[in-house]
Amino acid sequence: MKRIWIILTVLAAVLVAITTIKLWPSGGPEPDSLYLRYEHQEGVRVGFVKDFRIDDSTFVDVTTFEAMDSAGWEWMKATLSLPERQSEDSMEFYFALVDRDNPGNLAADTAEAYVLFGSPLTRAYAVYHAGTDEEYDKLLQLAFDKYIPIDNQ
Repeated sequence: MKRIWIILTVLAAVLVAITTIKLWPSGGPEPDSLYLRYEHQEGVRVGFVKDFRIDDSTFVDVTTFEAMDSAGWEWMKATLSLPERQSEDSMEFYFALVDRDNPGNLAADTAEAYVLFGSPLTRAYAVYHAGTDEEYDKLLQLAFDKYIPIDNQ
């Protein structure tokens, strides 16, 4: 008799687990409007990273753009208002405060801005969704650490 109760308890637990898994919302990150606007752009791989780690205590969302072909690269240059002087073989990197709703427009201050930076050499740019002055400072430091190596020798 004890064995039947154990079997019934295990079956009930399995049924509850299956029902919970099927009814539970998917745990994937919610992409932002910037990603949703451009996710189907041909010639460009658009990605979204939820809570990208800048340092031990700073996390920001990021929308990424990578040109897959020359048409995608031309679209990125026009849409993100990248400087015309940058060529695909340039070792430069680009860093700008851009409008949150339209990354093709430069922003006047951090209150209404995201941070855009990337490289024409890799044809890849990222829009960091910073929201505080501390996040902007840490992103600026990340940009310098990543793209401007300083030789202290």
